[in-house]
Parts: sequence; C-alpha cells; structure tokens
Amino acid sequence: MRKFILLLISLYLFVSCKSIKDKVDFDYVGESNYENFYLVDTIKIVKPILISSKKFGGKYIVSEQTLEKYDETIKFFNRSDVFIYGDDLYRILPLKRYKDFKYPKYEDCDKFEFSYLINNELSVYKLKTESDLFLLGLINSNYYYQKHNGFHNNITNYLETDYKRVYYKIVFPYCK
Repeated sequence: MRKFILLLISLYLFVSCKSIKDKVDFDYVGESNYENFYLVDTIKIVKPILISSKKFGGKYIVSEQTLEKYDETIKFFNRSDVFIYGDDLYRILPLKRYKDFKYPKYEDCDKFEFSYLINNELSVYKLKTESDLFLLGLINSNYYYQKHNGFHNNITNYLETDYKRVYYKIVFPYCK
C-alpha cells in the first residue's frame, strides 16, 4: 500500500510539473526588437489593498472600491482596475537596467498585514503605510512565469496560446 501511495504521489508530481512546462517556454528569451518588461508610469490607487485568491490563484492590487464589486468569478481578475502585484522590481528588471532605476525599498512601504477573509476564499491585506503610489509595468506573460514560477503566483488570465505575445499590467508599491 505504501508503494502504491508513493507511486501515485510521484505520478501526480510528474504530471503537474509537465503541465507547467507545457504552458511556459523557459528557454524563450524574447525578441531582439522588444523587451520582456517595460516600466511605463507611476499611478495612484485610492485606498489600495492586496488580495490573494485561494480559488483562482495570484496576488493582485485593487482599490477598496473595486473590491466591493468582487463577484467570485474569474472575470473579476480581468478587470482593467485589477493589477498583478509585483513584490520585487529587481527580480524582473533586466540586469543591464539595474542602474537606470533606483527603486527604494524601505521598512514597511511594501509590507502588508492580513485584514480579513471573504467567503473563506479571498484574503484581503492592507498596506502598513498610507502609500497610494505604484510603479506600473507591462510584463510579457511568458517572462512573468519564468520569474514567478510557483503555485501561489499563478495568475488567472493566462492564455496558453498567446503567452509570448501578451503583456500583463503589474504594479509595485512606490516607496517615497
């Protein structure tokens, strides 16, 4: 019985790893005429909060007003005012661009604390500081998965057929 359970676990791990590998081309480095990540603007999100979905995966930044429209469907995460949360700009910034951006990371400016749970499925976190400014970036979806390959980082609107052509909006708390 023990061998059977080990066999099932091994088979599950093999299949789950294979399915992730099929979705993401880890050897793809982009095209020579464009970047995998663009830092495009600084935006203001009024009363920002971080949400994390057990049902759909991923971490997102939304305003409290946007959260009131949460309908427990995947469509919510495809709204234009729902942003993927970026926790470390330097993790996705190309090495050659490090000197171009001095992104300060101070004490609590990008730290969150648990606030409450919605329907035992959606965790809501509030920023420890009153910052409402965020750096807005566009990240190639395949590149996102190369840099954030893990179960807790999956984003809901991943398009398997377009992963090399699609860019997602990602925001980073701006530390003043």
